[in-house]
Amino acid sequence: MKQLLTLLLLLLFAINFSFSQNDNPYAKFGYKGNTLKTPQERMDYMLIIPNQDTLSQIRKIGIEPNKAIFYIFGENNEILFQGNLTKGKLSRFLSVDPLAKNYPWNSAYAFAENRVIDGIDLEGAEWKSQHKWSDKITNKDHISLLGDKYTKGMTYKQAWSVMVPDIQQKYLDNNAKYDCADFSIQVLVEYAYTFKLPIHIVDYKVDADPTFDNDAYGFQSSNGWVSFAEGDWQRLASNIQANYGALDLYANSRFTKNKDFHFEEGGNLQAGDLISYKWKSGSGHSATVTGVYDSFWFDFDSEVDYFTTIQGGLDGQQGTPVRMSTKNFSEYSFDKKENIITYPGGTVRVKEWNFNTFDNNYDKK
Repeated sequence: MKQLLTLLLLLLFAINFSFSQNDNPYAKFGYKGNTLKTPQERMDYMLIIPNQDTLSQIRKIGIEPNKAIFYIFGENNEILFQGNLTKGKLSRFLSVDPLAKNYPWNSAYAFAENRVIDGIDLEGAEWKSQHKWSDKITNKDHISLLGDKYTKGMTYKQAWSVMVPDIQQKYLDNNAKYDCADFSIQVLVEYAYTFKLPIHIVDYKVDADPTFDNDAYGFQSSNGWVSFAEGDWQRLASNIQANYGALDLYANSRFTKNKDFHFEEGGNLQAGDLISYKWKSGSGHSATVTGVYDSFWFDFDSEVDYFTTIQGGLDGQQGTPVRMSTKNFSEYSFDKKENIITYPGGTVRVKEWNFNTFDNNYDKK
């Protein structure tokens, strides 16, 4: 489809279209319009350019040079587009996107929400992510990014665990400054955009903070819709960080979830998991695990059972450089019923990002 559009723009760069409103090219979306049949004898006098994409509903372009008319044909030679060629004017779109009224923050003529490098346009629909977290990785570029960390059959969720340490280390080496929750969010969004994965952040409180979805490429604020420029994943991360903090990562089950930690099975703490704190003082803290080291199984009862994190400063301390931390919970206790770790200063939850919610929201689009 994109090749065909490119061909049209090159062909009609110096000429103008006039389009009959009765010939609706978007009938396949449910917008009914009239179509015309072209007699075979007229086809004999046309320059015919076949579409090499056999999956497209557009079969060919026909041009009548003497009459300065062009046609775009579907199956059985029905006319999807018809236009008059006029010299001396710039080309323009033939019609408004039929979904434009559903997306008032976008241009009515936007292709893939102006993200033509990392987005796909679904025949006039909105831009969307290209993969799910549960998908097995088959993209050659993504396999190359993973390098020797890639194993056959690996999913993007599994790749998250092996890529997190490298992403975090980059920020540590650059002496980056974030508070704890901001850094956890920063790493998540960068990974998701690198591998074209969905993110869906929605609040659990009655007085809810904004919902963020990378496929919407913007969010509804109290002052109206805020949109992001092409490729500006950093702005998406910054706006999530401005609205969600460490206590949200601790308590919100919609975009993070408690990890079902099984001591009897040797534990299942892994890189990419979140260690979320809620202190008795009312504040919180968040850290993303980079490594797990244990004597036999990770049961928090031995000095050799420990994990490492690279984390930001305390909640609200955005000017603090990220740092490496080693933790041992041998003096803490684990409440198996509540699946929560307790200590004199408060409580700790082992959590993970709710990848299932991210994927389920992707499936609804």
